[in-house]
Amino acid sequence: EPLRRYIERFNKEAVQVNTTDGMKKYLLERGLRPRSDFAKVVGIEKPRSLDELLSKAQSYIQYEEREVADAIRHYRPEDNPPPRESNLPPRESSHNEGDMKRNDRS
Repeated sequence: EPLRRYIERFNKEAVQVNTTDGMKKYLLERGLRPRSDFAKVVGIEKPRSLDELLSKAQSYIQYEEREVADAIRHYRPEDNPPPRESNLPPRESSHNEGDMKRNDRS
């Protein structure tokens, strides 16, 4: 699930739970995808509060979305040509095709 969707879902649930911001911060961190880039960022520079964690998440989401937009803007189809026929797996022929070819010869 994208980070943006996770944060949105987390925030909807968090407002309904009566617990400390420290516990919410802990739960938010525990719910991050293991070894994701954002989890690494949070692991290296530990946010001191839930607000700081959410702010860091928002900055990271904006960065990711800019990167995607730039990639789309600079995408050129010729950079990724379709596979050549030699790279395709051999086509399996059915017995019916052989029968049709024999019938075409008569």
